[in-house]
Amino acid sequence: GTVSCTPTTVYYGQSAQCTAVPNAGYSFAAWTGNCAGQSATCSLSNIAANKLSQASFAANGTLTVTKTLTGTTFAAATSYNFSVSCQTPTATYTGSVGVAAGASTGSSGVSIPAGSTACTVAEDIATRPAAPTNYNWGAPIYSQPAAAAMPPGGSVVAGITNPLIKNTTLSLGKSGPASAVASGDSFDY
Repeated sequence: GTVSCTPTTVYYGQSAQCTAVPNAGYSFAAWTGNCAGQSATCSLSNIAANKLSQASFAANGTLTVTKTLTGTTFAAATSYNFSVSCQTPTATYTGSVGVAAGASTGSSGVSIPAGSTACTVAEDIATRPAAPTNYNWGAPIYSQPAAAAMPPGGSVVAGITNPLIKNTTLSLGKSGPASAVASGDSFDY
């Protein structure tokens, strides 16, 4: 990663702000020295002597989300959007899982900063494809990742299972002429 400070030259009593920017696949971890305890943007005020700080970065981890369909499959490839909400830091990440035609599962990874905790996965039901003919979507069943902190460069898994429930037609019948059916009659089915 890189660190840039503005202004680059500071005179006695002035202030400066330094920003740590991680490379792709990494996240800001911490400052040492005068910026210790601050976020990726460090503010120094009323500077009266040289200040020294160093930023450190940690490799992101991967949260792999597996989508499983039960009950039937689709004739064409389908895609399912999801979000991952984490604490420490509080942030939301998005992803999409593709399931090939005729397949019942697919997986996709999302880059999550090391140290993120209590991540939960939720499917974006509003963008989910229509159920196949003669089927309805059941409620999604989630297998959430462990609440522990994402290790640097680590990997955790989560799952979304969607039952596809076959529509059934119920036929009621009573023998005899139609005029013999009266209000309140009971039927065997």
